[in-house]
Amino acid sequence: RNVLVRSSGTALSGNTAYIRNLARNTTSFDIAYGEFAHLGNALGQTDGLRFEPAGTTGRISSCTFRDNYRALNLYDAPNSIIQGNLFFNNSGSGAHSIQLYGLGTTGNLIEGNHSYGNTNANGIFLSNFPSGNVVRGNYFYSNTGYGMSVANSYDNTFSSNSVFCNSSDGVWMGLSS
Repeated sequence: RNVLVRSSGTALSGNTAYIRNLARNTTSFDIAYGEFAHLGNALGQTDGLRFEPAGTTGRISSCTFRDNYRALNLYDAPNSIIQGNLFFNNSGSGAHSIQLYGLGTTGNLIEGNHSYGNTNANGIFLSNFPSGNVVRGNYFYSNTGYGMSVANSYDNTFSSNSVFCNSSDGVWMGLSS
């Protein structure tokens, strides 16, 4: 990895460090070969890396996200590419290693990622009406939540994903098409 970005502490209940993407075009936020650790805050419900406000976009490839609270959240974020990353040992009540959230979360590509060994977390979670996203060629395994959890989502494409050895169901879909 080229760089390690981490909080000065290692307790997710006390960390204040996080990353927030504000870029409106993909070429303005492009991260490759980075390592992100001990980011996010369980008390403040702050994600390790969050794409927000609505309309922010970017590309993250070949990175490692470990020991974070809610590693990555695309919040009303369109047309982003999340490719070839490792997500492991992330935790938090109701947390997700990768989350696609909101009606404006459209046209994203989530491809070739590994999400495993996350505590109290799902491998990936789509909720609150994201649509038109492609989730393919990923591995979601050994998480204490679901491998893939999809709620209130529609017209997303899931293909060639491997989901196995998760404590909850491998794939859970609720109110989705």
